[in-house]
Amino acid sequence: MKNLKRITKIAAALVATTIVVQQASANLGPVTGSVNMAGSLTLNANSLGGATTISSFGATHISSGTGTYAGTAGASPVTWTTPLSLVAGVDVVPNLWSFSLNSVTYDFNLANITSWTVTANYVGLLMGTGTLDATGYTSTSGNFTLTITDSSGGTSGQATFGFGASDTTTAVVPDGGLTATLLGGGLLMLGAFRRKLGC
Repeated sequence: MKNLKRITKIAAALVATTIVVQQASANLGPVTGSVNMAGSLTLNANSLGGATTISSFGATHISSGTGTYAGTAGASPVTWTTPLSLVAGVDVVPNLWSFSLNSVTYDFNLANITSWTVTANYVGLLMGTGTLDATGYTSTSGNFTLTITDSSGGTSGQATFGFGASDTTTAVVPDGGLTATLLGGGLLMLGAFRRKLGC
């Protein structure tokens, strides 16, 4: 009977260790790489120079992706939160954009517009910073660049855009250290129980 109780304790300890190791492994680390999108948008003025916000985004699709975004090309729809200010400064917008593919949801939380410039050939460049998220990954600091091209020459308020976002991390730290430590602890515990039982 005593041996049965001891075996039950060993089994419970192993199950608990396995659960902790699995939970530690579920975090895939920081979001890495970059994602590029394309689509259309509407400004709150007919010209890029006079616009202060993006009123709405039209159909948007993923044109390419690397790292965490590898394999997302062609994904749609991408949902945008609007209006989006074109004025530099702090601009907190949760889920500025988001899309889902294969049970993974990707999104970007805007924190700051760092610059907005318009060139004479009707091209606007919006840059900012924020946080990249993806299901199973750690929130990661990121940058974005939104290039707006007004082919009407500033007479319609309609434009196309190319959007790129990327992580600002310098290296990916694998989760293997924590997982290996937990697994090693579980094996040491099993060895201690075996010695105690004399088996």
